[in-house]
Amino acid sequence: MKRRLFLAGLLLTGMLAAASADTRIILVGDSITGLSRNHARGYANQMDEALAACPPDEGPFTIVALGGSGQTVQSWQSVEKRSRGQPFTLDVKTIDVKTELSRPADILIVMLGMNNALAPHIEDTPESIEAWIACYRDLVAALRERCTPKRLVLCSVTPCTEAYDGPKNRLIRNMNAAVLRLCVELGAAYAKTGETVWRVMARGRRIAPDFHGTGDFVHPNAVGHAAIAAAMLDAIGQTDAAAWVRANGIDAPLAAQREKQCGLSWEFGEPVAGPDGAFSLPVTLYWSDKTAERPRLRIAAPEGWSVFPEAHTGTAGAFVLTGKPDRERTLFTVSGTLGEETRTAELAVPAPWLAAAHVPLRCWSGLTFQRDRSRTSVDDAIEAGEPLRTARFEGAFLRWTPLFPSVNYTGYDRPGSVDFSAITHAKNFEAGYAARRIWSEKERPVTVRIGRSTFAGVAQIDVWLNGESCYAGPLTRTNAPATLRKGWNTLVFKHMHSTWQFQSEVSLEPVPPDSLDNLRYALP
Repeated sequence: MKRRLFLAGLLLTGMLAAASADTRIILVGDSITGLSRNHARGYANQMDEALAACPPDEGPFTIVALGGSGQTVQSWQSVEKRSRGQPFTLDVKTIDVKTELSRPADILIVMLGMNNALAPHIEDTPESIEAWIACYRDLVAALRERCTPKRLVLCSVTPCTEAYDGPKNRLIRNMNAAVLRLCVELGAAYAKTGETVWRVMARGRRIAPDFHGTGDFVHPNAVGHAAIAAAMLDAIGQTDAAAWVRANGIDAPLAAQREKQCGLSWEFGEPVAGPDGAFSLPVTLYWSDKTAERPRLRIAAPEGWSVFPEAHTGTAGAFVLTGKPDRERTLFTVSGTLGEETRTAELAVPAPWLAAAHVPLRCWSGLTFQRDRSRTSVDDAIEAGEPLRTARFEGAFLRWTPLFPSVNYTGYDRPGSVDFSAITHAKNFEAGYAARRIWSEKERPVTVRIGRSTFAGVAQIDVWLNGESCYAGPLTRTNAPATLRKGWNTLVFKHMHSTWQFQSEVSLEPVPPDSLDNLRYALP
C-alpha cells in the first residue's frame, strides 16, 4: 500500500510539474526583435499581455527576445557560433545569448532580413536571394541543433519604407517568397508579419493621409508591433490572443486616430509627367467613417490646375490632379458632404526634384571618405552650367526621374527632402544627384539649409547654386549662405552614401526680413 501511494505521489508530482512548466519561445532577430522588449509597446510585450488576457491551455509562456541591432541572417550565424563558448548579450541586456540558446525551446521564431535589404547586403536578383536563403537554411539548422525546438516559425520581413511598390519593398516581397518556400521545405510555420503590417497601414491610410506603421520607415511603431504580435500568435496557434491584440493594439488605436482626424483621408498614386512641366497626379480620396450612405467627395484646385472627375459619390473616389507643381507646396481643398455634414481638409503637393542615382563612386575606403576621388564629369557639367539631362557619367547618360517628396519615405513630404530609396535599391557606395530650378523676382540672399532624417549611415554631400559650390562636406545639419539671382536659378546636390539609408534634405530659407513666398519651382 505504501509503495502504491508513493508511486501515485510521484506520478501526481510529475503531472503538476508538467502542467506548470512554461512554454519557452525564443525569438531570433535584429533591432526590431530587440525593441520587442525595449519598446514599451514592443511585440513581445504585447504578446505577453495578450497571453495573460487569454490564458492558453498549454500553460504559461516565457518569451525570450534575442534581437541585435544591425543583425542579418549571415551575421546571426556568427552570433550563434560565438554563443557556443562565450556569454554575451545583444540589445536586451538582461538576456545572455549563450544561456538561452543552450536551453531547450518549445518554439523558435526567426524574423530576419530587414538589414539584408536595408544595408544592403542583398540584390534583387534570383541568384542573390538564393544565396541569402541558403545562409538562412544553415542558420536555422544550427539553431535547431542548439535549442531543439518542438516547433519552428519563420517570419516575413516587415516594410522598409512605406511605399508598397518602392524598390526596397519589391525586393522584400521576393525575399518573403523565398522564406515561404523554406518553410515548406523545413516543415515550419510561416508568420505573416510583413503582410499584416501592410494590411494595418492600408486601413490606417483610409483614416489619416500620414498614418504610419513604422516610426522611422524601418522600425515598427506601437501599431506595427501589434501587427507583428498578432501574426506571430496566429502562427503558433494562439488565435484568441491574436484576436485580443487586434482588438486592443490595432482596432482601438485606429478608432482613436479616426476621432482625431477630420473624417477625410487620401493617398497619392504614381505621378505621370506631361508636357511643359505639367504632371498628372492620381489621388484617392476617402470618407473615413463606415456608412451605408454615399457621401459626395470633391477636390477644389488652385488656379492653373484641373481635377477629373468633378466629384465622386461614395466612401472612396479616384481623382486626377493635372497642372504644374510650381510652388514649394501647392495647396488643394478636399471636401466630403453627407446630408447636412460637410468635412474639409487641405491637401498639399510638394514641388518635385529631378533625381538620378546608380552612380557608383570609388571614393570610400571603408567609412573613410576620399574627396580627391569623388569628382565626376557630372560635377563638371554642373559647374559649367550645361544641361543636366545630357550630362554623362563614365560615358553614359544618367537616368533622371521626377521625384516628389512623400510621406512613404524618410524625410516625409517636406519639399526639400530627397530619399533616393524611392528610385533605387542602392548598392553600397552608390551616389545620387537631385536638382530643381527656382525662379526669384529679384536678387536676394538666402540660407541653404542642409540636413538628414536618417538614423543609420555615413554620407557626404556637395551642394551647388547656379554652378557655384555652397557646401561640400559631411552630410549633417548645417547652414550655408548663398545668393539667388533675379530670374531662374538651378539648385543641385550630390549625395554620396556609403551604406544604409540614402536620404538628405536641401532647402532655401529666407534671410529676414525677406520672405520666399513668391518663389516658383520647375525641373531642369
